[in-house]
Amino acid sequence: MPVLEKDWKYYLGLFLFIFSWLIFFFALLAPFMPVSKATAAALATVFIITGEVTFWASVALLGKPFMQLLKARLIAFLHSRRPAELRRVSKRRHDIGLALFFCSFLSYYLALAAAFLDLPRDHMLNAITYILIAGGATFFVSLFVLGGEFWARLKRLFQWPGYTSPS
Repeated sequence: MPVLEKDWKYYLGLFLFIFSWLIFFFALLAPFMPVSKATAAALATVFIITGEVTFWASVALLGKPFMQLLKARLIAFLHSRRPAELRRVSKRRHDIGLALFFCSFLSYYLALAAAFLDLPRDHMLNAITYILIAGGATFFVSLFVLGGEFWARLKRLFQWPGYTSPS
């Protein structure tokens, strides 16, 4: 593990590192702010540019040892979360996961249907945006509910039957 010298550059770099991630989060919220679409787009652009600049400034202040430490901790965290073997899910959890998985595809049809409703343009765009975000979230939740065994089966679904692994 690299040794970090905790001086003013370390603390300023750490503050900028955390601040940059918060700014990226605010960029995601900009379209939902109660301002015009042009103002929201301008705010999102400013947030993204500010996040990038503060992130690279933090990297410059923290240096290579911090990035190596961060990488080592992230890899250790991901390896500690990896199950030794895929656990089976219950029938109820599988059914709920499949229902969520297939319901997530309905969001696209609901968004199309919302386009034909007699709503004001701003309300229609907001409705379509919320429907699509909910559909994407439902899709990812369904994959976590279905578990690792489903991931393995889904991966095998897209493999050619004649495929042989080089290892």
